[in-house]
Parts: sequence; C-alpha cells; structure tokens
Amino acid sequence: MAIGVQLFTADFIIRGQVETDGERLTDVLNLKTDPQLILSEVQSSSLFTLGKSPPLRLARARLEKKAILMAIPLEQDLTHKSIFRKTNRVGVDVAVLLPQFEIHGMLHVVERLDIRKGLMMRPEDFIPLTDATLTYVFNPQLSLHSGAMIFNKNHMSLLGEGRVRPAAEGAV
Repeated sequence: MAIGVQLFTADFIIRGQVETDGERLTDVLNLKTDPQLILSEVQSSSLFTLGKSPPLRLARARLEKKAILMAIPLEQDLTHKSIFRKTNRVGVDVAVLLPQFEIHGMLHVVERLDIRKGLMMRPEDFIPLTDATLTYVFNPQLSLHSGAMIFNKNHMSLLGEGRVRPAAEGAV
C-alpha cells in the first residue's frame, strides 16, 4: 500500500508516493534498518524558487531520512494502532523550531511524563504531532495546516510547551 507524502528538507519540498506495507508513515520513517526513503511519482521544488519554476519530476527517487525535517501524509492513515497500547495520554500544545520552519501542534505523551523525558526516552527520531500548522519562516504566507505532521527531533532547535489537555480518542 502506497500513500502520498509531502516531505520537507532545509531546501526542498518533495512530494511522492511511499510504500508503507500497511505500516503508519511514522513507523516507516523510524525504521532504522533502512536509512533511505524510496519515493515514486516524485515532484521536487526548491523552497527558494517555489512557484517561480516548475518542479523537477522523477519516476523514482531515494531520499536520506536524516535530511527530512518533517513529513505530512497526504492521505488519511487507515492502519490500526496496537491493541496493547492502553496507556493514558495527554495532548500538549507545542511549538517546534526547525531550520527555516516553525510548527505549532499537539504532542501526545504518556500521562504524567515530562515532555523532555518523553522525547529523550523515545528511540524514534520522527515524532508525530496532530492538528499542526507549519510555517516557512522566510515567507510566513507559506503556511500549511494538517491533521498529522511528523517532525525529525534531530533537527529540532526548540520545543516550547503550551497548555496540557486530555488527548482525544484515537490520537497518535
């Protein structure tokens, strides 16, 4: 099963299809055995010339996962979460600063767990947010809102916390 994704690096926006084999995009990105993401039906645009020149179109491409700042699934995630995951979670409004981007969204953490510990204890590099808005800091008019957005914590320079609220059913 392939899903459409929009990926952001420090210089490019890349759209394409990623084969997920029924896994969530977050799980595919966090798979340590493959440092690359294989995309098909690829369109790549420079952030600096966005809208001024046509995108580069490729049938297939490989992208180093470590270069990805964030990812947005373009289709709804229809996979099922683990039935064993019964921990109570809370949502915390956060602001995340990445190179050239700012994200505001909801981070879901285990109840009574400090966010710093929650991020550092997680072995995953790619962390999902829900109800997220992404802004390109050099052109704030370039802003996207998505129900789910995944950021690479290795590129994060700041994580600011807002208010805590109970996580909704079915949260990431």
